Amino acid sequence: GHTFISWSIEINSDPKSVLQETSLLIPVEATGDITIKALYRVNTYKLTVDTDNGQLIQNLVYTYNDNIQDIELAEPARLGYTFTGWKIITNTSPASSIQGNTLKVADTAIGDISLIASYTINTYNITFDSNGGTTVANSKYTYSPQEQARTLSKPNKPGHIFGGWGISQNSLIASMITDNILTIPANATGDIALVAYYEPYTYTITNGDIGTISVKGFSGTVKDLA
Repeated sequence: GHTFISWSIEINSDPKSVLQETSLLIPVEATGDITIKALYRVNTYKLTVDTDNGQLIQNLVYTYNDNIQDIELAEPARLGYTFTGWKIITNTSPASSIQGNTLKVADTAIGDISLIASYTINTYNITFDSNGGTTVANSKYTYSPQEQARTLSKPNKPGHIFGGWGISQNSLIASMITDNILTIPANATGDIALVAYYEPYTYTITNGDIGTISVKGFSGTVKDLA
């Protein structure tokens, strides 16, 4: 945990001895004890943090210590993913450990440390409101850096013609519906809610000489009343 710098004469002879790098030059006829002390500097080691495409965290250092050191790590954010924790790729000797977002550097630890973030990919809800029609099962989509397309089911509603789906809640990068196909853009996140809309059927009723009457939304049996 330390690096040797040089020797230092604490108590010298008479006449004085001299240090030259790693050599001690003692004069002729020198008398007296000589005490030499080694000088060191405390080592620092690299702490490399890989956020795996998350937000950049500046690389850090830690200094050798006889006690356990706690280093708090900022939790990274990655679009479309949920952070689940850190993994130690390169460890110290003796081994350091991770507890949540705290790196616990072991007492007397030496050596560089490298960490990498772990994530799970996010999934989001697609909910369908059939608006009085037959039920359409809800589904999900998974975050993707690529565009996604979904063909949507068509609900049935008595006396009505299905007119399509409208988006009542959209993804953060807006999705679109064209020809009953839901297009989810690349890098979209967030839930999507859809609601069905309809047009009522138009029925024609003929009643003797009265003429023809058009009735929207009628769904019964037409009988000749003449």
